[in-house]
Amino acid sequence: CTVCCESLHPLEFPAMPPSSDCAHAANVCFSCLQKWVATKVDTNAQAVIDCPRCTTLLSHEDVRRACNFETFAKYDRFAALTVVNGLQNFHWCLRPGCTAGQEHIGGHLGYMQCYACDFEQCLKHKTEWHRGQSCRQYDAQIPGKCPKRGCKASLEREPVWKKCPACQTLIEKTYGCDQMKCTMTRCKQKFCWQCLATWEDMLRY
Repeated sequence: CTVCCESLHPLEFPAMPPSSDCAHAANVCFSCLQKWVATKVDTNAQAVIDCPRCTTLLSHEDVRRACNFETFAKYDRFAALTVVNGLQNFHWCLRPGCTAGQEHIGGHLGYMQCYACDFEQCLKHKTEWHRGQSCRQYDAQIPGKCPKRGCKASLEREPVWKKCPACQTLIEKTYGCDQMKCTMTRCKQKFCWQCLATWEDMLRY
């Protein structure tokens, strides 16, 4: 095996490489391949898994062949979430403990009420709905946000605020090192504050 460097019986290896697009032989044993996929699934919420030997990405079917039922169920959920998160008008409920999400088409551009728990939230500010205030009035209360109509100054231009590279939520850095973690329940992406690269990409290189 090219991963664990053990001399194993041929039956300890799959009949084909991790992906049908791999150009190398099937020289990663079952055990190493399962551990590789399980580790990737546990650390990569975007369900993107590459081959342990090359940079080829594994397909949905490749992953199914390479892992046990429990790991694949977790991967399958991540894959579904990746598709859902790619929908332009889909938003998750921000209420702690609620796992619902829905498409928001038409209606008030900032307001959304969760169909499952009735939680009211602002899609523009990604927070609980600011009842009694318009989005413009709410903006005027945020430090660093210019309330003047037409002014382009905003939190995004302030050095203490940046967008999460995964979900685009504004995150404030008040202290500590450059390893950040998104506070959004459905995201939790770790990334570098300076270059906005995900922590997984930085560890890879």
